[in-house]
Amino acid sequence: MNYFPTATLTVFEEDAITNQLRRVGFIHRMLPPNACEELNCFPPELIATPIPTVKFGEITVPAPRDGIEIQKYLFPYSWWKEVTPLNCRITTE
Repeated sequence: MNYFPTATLTVFEEDAITNQLRRVGFIHRMLPPNACEELNCFPPELIATPIPTVKFGEITVPAPRDGIEIQKYLFPYSWWKEVTPLNCRITTE
């Protein structure tokens, strides 16, 4: 079975009422601005330019500030847990 890497791109915009970044889209427009938990809100300072970079394998990629701080906003009930993704192939090298 062949597995190909995939990525999900999620777009955020700054909300003028809460001064937080929130997910965009029709469903998210239906929610009130103070529904940050459902909107995956986080402070804009975490991704303010210039965005810092980190080493990811052989390449350097942009990453939010303060390490895993953004995880506390996007995954409030599980940010501290190590979760193995479905279809993850664990290698022992």
